[in-house]
Order: sequence, then structure tokens, then C-alpha cells
Amino acid sequence: MVRTLALVVIATFPATMVKIAALFVAQVAAEQTLQEIAEEINAGNHGWKAAAPEKFANLDDVKAYLGAYLPGDAEYVADEVRTTVSDFQAPASFDSAEQWPGCSVISNVRDQSSCGSCWAFGSVSSFEARACIATGNDVKYSPEQTAFCFNYDGCGGGNNVWSSFKSTGVVTGGDFTDSEGGTCHRYSLKPCAHHVPATAKYPACPSSEYPSPSCKRSCSESGYSKSFSADKLRATKTMSVRRGRSRAAPSI
Repeated sequence: MVRTLALVVIATFPATMVKIAALFVAQVAAEQTLQEIAEEINAGNHGWKAAAPEKFANLDDVKAYLGAYLPGDAEYVADEVRTTVSDFQAPASFDSAEQWPGCSVISNVRDQSSCGSCWAFGSVSSFEARACIATGNDVKYSPEQTAFCFNYDGCGGGNNVWSSFKSTGVVTGGDFTDSEGGTCHRYSLKPCAHHVPATAKYPACPSSEYPSPSCKRSCSESGYSKSFSADKLRATKTMSVRRGRSRAAPSI
């Protein structure tokens, strides 16, 4: 039995990040170096500083990790777009992790390893944060199922899958480093050193992406008591929110 939660999962594209993404695409076409890209971004007032990562030698090394399909891509599939918002005045600052301190999933940084599954991690991280805010249950949901059951090649890229969270549901799933048996289907790819020197804890990432694991439709962790179907949580509605802070803020 799939549990259904009165949960709205929202895809947002902040205006600043869209502009920076567009800038990056233009710079790829212009064959700028990573250092030149960082300097050009830092010339603007974006509230953060960019730096050329040590892991990547050039732009071709970066491309494999950019797996999300965006508006304009042929493969992109959009959820219903919310075009109207209520009369809402956003506060000067707001931190969801401080507002809901019992929801550690909001601030937890998950590791996709050497796999172009960023689209799946973004989707499931948003889902588990919304679920905790709605229910008070601080539970991680499965990027493994999200990446490798909702797409035939999760490491090769994909769309956001909020619509699948509504139609199919997603099981619980921790990080690779979490203890065995705490969730149904934790992530199976080991963290590696993306932007820092390799250590015993974070060995060097492989020279190419890992192949996508096969989709498993049963809980993979020994000792977990629930069945795959009973463990699922499902959203009741999804939507996309775009066009900047004024539309995203009321939804957050």
C-alpha cells in the first residue's frame, strides 16, 4: 500500500541561477577556461564567490556531471507551471533549516558520487524536505530509486521527477555511508573526492562515470521491516514555480 501525503513538491529555478547557467552555456561555446568563468561570475554581485575547482581540468570534465534537462532541451518535461501568487511580502531573510530544526534532511548534503544523477538528488532532496515540513517526520527518501527506476540511465541525466513522486511514490533511502537497515533502499555508489585531494574517507573518483545500477523493486537493506510497496510515500500535487524570487518565496 502506498501512503499518500497532502504534499506539494515544487520545482524552482531562481532567476540568478538561471542567468548563471545561461552564462555558463555561453562560456562553454566561447571555450573559456574555468578560471576565466569564475572571474566573470565574481565580477557580478551574486552574494557568493566562484572558484575554479581543482578536480576539473577543463569544461569537458564538468559536462558529465550536468545531468539535469532544462527548459529548452528536447528531453525536458515540465510540470504544471504556477503563474499566479498570493499577496505575499517575503522577510529580509529566511532559513528553512532554522525554521524547522527538527528536519535535518533540509541541511543534509547528499553525495551523488561519480554519476550524473544531480537531477535525481535535487528532486528527492526537495521531496524529503517538504515531507518533513508537512509531517514532522525527519526521513531520507531514496535517490537510488529516483535515479535508476524513474530513468533508464540515471547516471546519464534526466528530468525532475516530481510527477513520478505523485504517480508512483518513492521509498525511504539513506546515503551510502548510513547504517545498514535504517531505510529501504539507500544509495549504492560510494562518495568520492570531487573537488579535493583524495583521502581514506573519500577516495579519488574514477576517470569516468559509474554505469547506472539496475532498478530494484524490493528493499535492498537487510533487516528493514517494511515491504517496498508499503514503504512508499507519494505526493498529491506537483507544480513548477519560475520567474524569480517573488514567485518562489511564497511557496517556500
